[in-house]
Parts: sequence; structure tokens; C-alpha cells
Amino acid sequence: MKNQLFYGKDKVRADSIVNWCKEYISEYTTANQSKDMADSGDVVPHLILWKPFVGGSYKFNIDAAIDVCHLRVGLNMVIRDHTGFMMASSAQRINAIQIVEVLAILRGLVFTIESGLLPVVVESDTLEVVNMINFGSHIHAEVCLVIGDIREFQNFISSGYLNFISRKANTVAHNLSNEANHFWMESCPPCVEG
Repeated sequence: MKNQLFYGKDKVRADSIVNWCKEYISEYTTANQSKDMADSGDVVPHLILWKPFVGGSYKFNIDAAIDVCHLRVGLNMVIRDHTGFMMASSAQRINAIQIVEVLAILRGLVFTIESGLLPVVVESDTLEVVNMINFGSHIHAEVCLVIGDIREFQNFISSGYLNFISRKANTVAHNLSNEANHFWMESCPPCVEG
């Protein structure tokens, strides 16, 4: 949906995003209620409350939430003491697209090394990420460790150049985005043939 929203010829309507979110939440709620009922043996769903940890330790709860409309991820956390008193809490928003693009570059370098297809030049259509890796510009905390790993791999293969290219020049990789968890060697799936 991200790529269609940003790069597609047709704009994604807000009501279609909202409908998708409602359906997703409904399915999630139904699945969790079914699991809770199966685990407890109850026929009627019951309310599950937070419980303090026995032994006087602090308890740390964390959750990640996806804001599909703004393409962000929220990381939310709470630390409570053994009585349930809230000692600290945090809600952080991060740019999900940036993180995924950085992880894609790291995974691409690993894939290249594993495949033995060296030397290599890496190309990405996300200029901000290319600049972060190449020049250290505006590196955000949530991606700095992954960028460090990318730089280590670039040094290891001593030819890991990273260049920016336009979206139109990157259509083959873009078309693979819906082909999750597949591997091809000396061939390609029908979505990129042509």
C-alpha cells in the first residue's frame, strides 16, 4: 500500500485505508478472543488485567502500533513497580519506511555475500537512506546500528558502493515487493519478466 500511495499512478483513497484498518483490527480482535477463550476454556470472553510481578521487581510492558495512514510505527512502553505504580512511560514514533529500506539494504548485502556474487554496487530509490549510509547525514537512532552493520559489510566486500537511483529505474526490485519469502538463482518470477 505504501508504494501505491507514494509512487502509483492512482492515489489510494483515505476510505480504502480506513476500511482496511477496520478489517484488520476486527480480524485481530476476533483471533485474540478465540485464543483467549480456547486457552481459558470459557465460553464468554473475559477481561484480562495487568498483574504485578511477584518479588518486588519492576515490570516492563511494550507494544508496537502501526499508523497506516501516516506510514509510521509507534513504540509504546510502560514501567511499573510491584504495586502497579507507573514509574516511567514512553511513546515514540518512528519512520517505518526508513527502517524497512535500511533493513532491505542490509539484507541485500548479506544475500549478495551468501550468493557469492561480488563485487557489487547497491542501488536504492530512497535518497534519505542512501545519504545516511554514505555521508552519515541525519542518522536516526532507530537505524544507526543497522547502518553500522551495512558499513561493516561494505568494508568486508571492499566494493559495496551505494548509489541513489530513481523509482522508475528500480522497478524490478519494486515489483518483487509482493513476492515475500522466495529465492531465485539465474531466473526470476513472472512479475519481473519482460
